[in-house]
Amino acid sequence: ESGVLEATLQIIRAMTSYKQGRVAESLLDLSAARQTIESRFNADIPLGYRQAYWYDWVFARILLREADAMIQAGNDDTEGAGTSE
Repeated sequence: ESGVLEATLQIIRAMTSYKQGRVAESLLDLSAARQTIESRFNADIPLGYRQAYWYDWVFARILLREADAMIQAGNDDTEGAGTSE
């Protein structure tokens, strides 16, 4: 098992959890997915049917960046809301 499917699903679940207000849960999923994806990109990406295709990993990495941007933007809005008057 290559892990790319689980990492992709963790990212989608993180984004969904975040939108539902479950921030801590979303951060846990995002962290787990990031660890899987980064470890794969730090090593050689195996090619072949059983290992997932290289573009599956690229898609997961792009999705991870989108989730990071969404959650970071939301956290910036939340932090700024309490400090402005």
